[in-house]
Amino acid sequence: MGSNVGTGATPLYIAVRYGHVEAVAALLQAGANKDADSKAGWTPLHAAARWGHAEALEALLQAGANKEAKDKDGETPLHMAAEKGHVEAVATLLQAGANKDAASEVRPGGGGGVGIEMGA
Repeated sequence: MGSNVGTGATPLYIAVRYGHVEAVAALLQAGANKDADSKAGWTPLHAAARWGHAEALEALLQAGANKEAKDKDGETPLHMAAEKGHVEAVATLLQAGANKDAASEVRPGGGGGVGIEMGA
């Protein structure tokens, strides 16, 4: 399955981004690359986590998507879900074994470099 010329986003990424769960399932069944990344290094799992699409997130995890994939800033899907406050996505990723201590890369101008801080 090819990529979108401008962004490097694949059809699977786009279906995930917009929460089209039936399209996600069809693309995964057809053998779409579940870990293909965009020019920013985002995988479909990053998109599901970033926009809080829980059903797409579940489908990707069940298909074996890499839950530790890092984008160009070193952020994992768990970083994105936590940053946007998507509690269900955070819980799903943690239950799937995502590393809560993964550190992102330090970005130019600051930011990054911290793991996910979980409450007691």
